Parts: sequence; C-alpha cells; structure tokens
Amino acid sequence: MSGGRARPHCEQSVQALFGMVRRVRNNLFHGGEYFDDNAKRNQALVQESITIMLLAVEWDKAVNVFFEGRA
Repeated sequence: MSGGRARPHCEQSVQALFGMVRRVRNNLFHGGEYFDDNAKRNQALVQESITIMLLAVEWDKAVNVFFEGRA
C-alpha cells in the first residue's frame, strides 16, 4: 500500500453504517468534539452523516415515520 497508511476496516452493513453515524453524533454532543482539533475532518464527518440520514428518510417510508416523530 502506498503512503504507508493502513486502510481502515470497511464494514458492509446498514447496521454498521448507522452505528458510525451514531458515533459521529455522540462524539459531537457528548465527547467534547467542537470542531477544534481537526475542523475539516469533523465537518466532513458531520456532513456525510447528515447526507446518510436524509437519504435514508427519502428511500424508506418506515425510517421517515421515525424521523418525523410519527412513530
């Protein structure tokens, strides 16, 4: 592998994907992550998490029901 950087283990399930979204949320609100240390990376993680959630709401009516608080 070039650059000497190890590639992270890539999960391939919806549960793992939303687990990662939850981790971003938890770190932002409970872990003291206020875009200080690595602002570009943190902002990108939040933007990608929001994109994932919005796509899930759009693609799955059951997710939309929970997202809008109608469950």
